[in-house]
Amino acid sequence: MPINETERLQIMKEIDSYQTSPKFKAKIREAEGLQASGKTHIGIAEYLLKNILEPGWSILELGCAAGNMLRIVRDIYKVHLNSSQKELVGVELVQGWAEWANNYFEDIEVYEGDVTHFNLDGHEEFDFVMLNDVIEHIQSSRYGCLFRKLQEVTHIGSVVYMHIPTPQAQLIERDQFIENVVPHHFLISGMSRFGFELVTLEHDVQTDCGSNLIEYSSNDIPRQVRKSRCSMNGWAKYCHMVFRRSSDRRLFQISPKSQDSGI
Repeated sequence: MPINETERLQIMKEIDSYQTSPKFKAKIREAEGLQASGKTHIGIAEYLLKNILEPGWSILELGCAAGNMLRIVRDIYKVHLNSSQKELVGVELVQGWAEWANNYFEDIEVYEGDVTHFNLDGHEEFDFVMLNDVIEHIQSSRYGCLFRKLQEVTHIGSVVYMHIPTPQAQLIERDQFIENVVPHHFLISGMSRFGFELVTLEHDVQTDCGSNLIEYSSNDIPRQVRKSRCSMNGWAKYCHMVFRRSSDRRLFQISPKSQDSGI
């Protein structure tokens, strides 16, 4: 459904909150390369290079801020993959970031819009869509709209990547305008309704934010999670989720395997 008036006003408050905060200029300095990228961006870049990105992909980032992560992905293609990507497109809620990115970058195009409700003017389907620390900031009534949008901007075989705070971290993190605890099963089941199968769900153990789980090394913390170098609330702070859009509806149903496929 279109965004209603209550949701629109809430979004406007969020935009005002971002554009008057120190984060606004900091994100621009990151995108310019004048300020070091955040440690989560570095961890995400390492994960994408090692596990996901393929030569020649068209790429969309939802919630791209001033375009720093798109710039990093562009450089990964040039330096590490010896390839170029078809296109680099972003969607960003904050008008100031979108305008700045379009004035600064020649090879990155950013559209102003809410990630659950946007128009890309001719850009149709992307090979790869990423949402980096965005999922937790969506209005709680709009997740179904987001899943549908992801279906609209992808094709069979497209990959969707999400870097998100774990529910344990989100229970206590409240430093931005909209903060939701988003359970993993909610995302998996929601994405499956629109034809996305889970490829990977794993905790982010690469990002190093100066806190680790040494003090929580008892046996009630799984060994995989204890590897994390960034923790909050006694648990790994972030995780990676990777989905692939499938054409076979049988993957999402408990049913006889002879049932006809089709989505």
